[in-house]
Amino acid sequence: MSNYFEIIFNTITEARCSVRRQYCKDFQSKTIQVEILRSKKVGNYGDLPEGKRKPCQLIWLGFLLLWLAACVKNDELPGIELESSSPFLAFPLANVNISSNELIEELEGDTRIQLNSEGLYTAFFTSDSIVKTKDELFPKIDINLPLPIIDSVVVLPLSLISDFALKKGVLKGDAITFTFNSLEEEDIRVTIRLPQLKKEGKEFTAEFVIAFDGSPPSTFITPAFGLEGYEVDFSSGNLSMIYDARNVDGQRIVLPLSFAQIGALDFSYLEGSIAQTSIPSGLQRIDVAIQDSLVEGTYTFQNPKIHFDVANSFGVPIGINVKNVYVVGADMVPQALQSTLFDNLIILDYPGFSEIGDVVNSRITFDKSNSNLLAITHNDIVAIDYDLDIIINPESSGNSDFFITDSSRAILSAEVELSFDAVVEEISISKAIPTDFSSLDSVIYFRLKAIVDNGLPLSFDPILYLKDTIGGMELILKEEAGRKIESAPTDELGNQIGTATSVLYFEGDEQDVVTIRNMNLLETTFVIKSPLEGSIPTKISPELRLDLRLGVEVKLH
Repeated sequence: MSNYFEIIFNTITEARCSVRRQYCKDFQSKTIQVEILRSKKVGNYGDLPEGKRKPCQLIWLGFLLLWLAACVKNDELPGIELESSSPFLAFPLANVNISSNELIEELEGDTRIQLNSEGLYTAFFTSDSIVKTKDELFPKIDINLPLPIIDSVVVLPLSLISDFALKKGVLKGDAITFTFNSLEEEDIRVTIRLPQLKKEGKEFTAEFVIAFDGSPPSTFITPAFGLEGYEVDFSSGNLSMIYDARNVDGQRIVLPLSFAQIGALDFSYLEGSIAQTSIPSGLQRIDVAIQDSLVEGTYTFQNPKIHFDVANSFGVPIGINVKNVYVVGADMVPQALQSTLFDNLIILDYPGFSEIGDVVNSRITFDKSNSNLLAITHNDIVAIDYDLDIIINPESSGNSDFFITDSSRAILSAEVELSFDAVVEEISISKAIPTDFSSLDSVIYFRLKAIVDNGLPLSFDPILYLKDTIGGMELILKEEAGRKIESAPTDELGNQIGTATSVLYFEGDEQDVVTIRNMNLLETTFVIKSPLEGSIPTKISPELRLDLRLGVEVKLH
C-alpha cells in the first residue's frame, strides 16, 4: 500500500479522531482527491492469498473514507490535494423580436404606408396639394359703388368676362337695388328691365311707383332684388339696364340722375370659350423621411417613383408643364431629374357637358423607364423639389365651348412612392432592453449566446452593447467568430420562402468581466443587408419576423 494509506490506517488505529464536528464544514465545499500508489507489501497483509486481497482492500478503503468525511482535518493529511470548485452558470437574459410590421409602424408616422398589388409594403410621401378654383380664373367682380343711370338705357361693359368670350353664366347670389328720382309733381310709374338676365326663361323685370310727396324732387328706393339663379347672356359683352317711366297720363318721361346699386357679380356656372391661362405652382417640396431613430443607413430602392396627380372637375382641358424636378439626397445637394416628359406639354383629360360635377383624375409618373430617377437615388432620399405650371386650355381651343362651375377644382398633388423591394446596403436596426447583472459579483468569465430564427429576407451583422446608463460606461461585443445572422431563404426575386436559424456567441475579455455587473442596458444593433450580401432586392411583406433568444453563460469564483 502507499505511504498515504499507511498514514490513514495508523491515524484510525491509534484512535486519534479528536477533530470537532465543526471542522466538517471545511469539507462541504471541497473536492478530496486521494491517490493510492501501489508499493511494497506491508506486514502480514501482503501475505494474504491474491484472491482475498481485493475484498479486503475495498472494505478497508470504504471504511476509511467514511471516517475521513467526518473526522479528518486538513493538516492531518499531508500530501492530500484540495481544489476549489468553480460553478458554471447559464441563464436566459432577453428576447428580442423584429417584425416587418414593426419596422413599418416605426417608419409610418405621418407617412402613408400601404400594400401594393404585389403584397409589398409601400411608403408614400406627399406634398401639400395645390388647389385652383373658379376664383383663380374668374374672381368675384366687386362693384359696390352706385352705378349712375343717366338715361333710360344704360350699358355696362363687362370687360373681364368678355375677355374670355363667355356665352353665359349663372349668378350665385347678391342683390340689386335702384334709387330713382323724379321732378314731376305727380306719381311716376317705372318699369325696369335687365335684358341679359333671365330666370326660368323670364327676363328680369321690376315695377314700382315714385310717389309725389308734395314737393319735388321725389325719391324712391326699391327693395333689394335677389339675383341668385339668374342666367346672364354674355353674347353682347355688356350688361344693360333699361327703364320705362310714365306719368299718370301714360306719357314717357326721362328721370333725372338715378342710381343702381349692386354689391358684386359672382357666378356659380360659366360657359363659353375660355382663353389659355397659366397658373404657376412655384417651387414646392416633398419631404421624404424614410429614416427615423430605428432605421438608419444607406439603401437603393429598385423602382422609386414620383407621381403628379391632377384631379380636374373643370370642364376644360388642363395641361402640365413640368419645368424642374430635383432629387435632394442626404448631402442636401439637389440632382436634376432628366426625363422625356419634360419635352412636351402634358395634356390631361376633363369632364364633358354630360359629366358636370364629375372629377377626372390623371397621373403623371416619373420612374426608371422614363427618367434617370433610379440613377440619382442610390443614397437616402431626403426631399423632392419641383416647379411646374398648370395650363388652362393648353391648346387654345377658341372655337370650343367649355364650362366651369362654382365647385370646379384643379387639385395637383405630388407624391413619392417607395416600395420595399430595395437593395439594402448598410442599414442598422437597434433595440434596447433593460438588464441587471448586479448580483454577479464573483464573475471570472462570461459569454453571451444568441439563438436567432430569422424570417426576414435580410442578413444581419450583430453587435451587442452593454451599457451603464448611470456611469456612462459601455462594452461593445462582436460575434467571436465573425458569424452573421443568416437571411431567410428567398427565391431569385427576393421573396421570402422560409426561416433560417443561427447560433452566435459574444465573449467578454478579462477587463469586461470587471465591469459587467454595472451594466443595466442591453442594446442590440444589427447592420443588415439584402440576400447574397446585398446583390439582389429584398421584398418586405407583412408578418415577417426575426426572433432572437439571448442567454448568458458565467463562471464564478
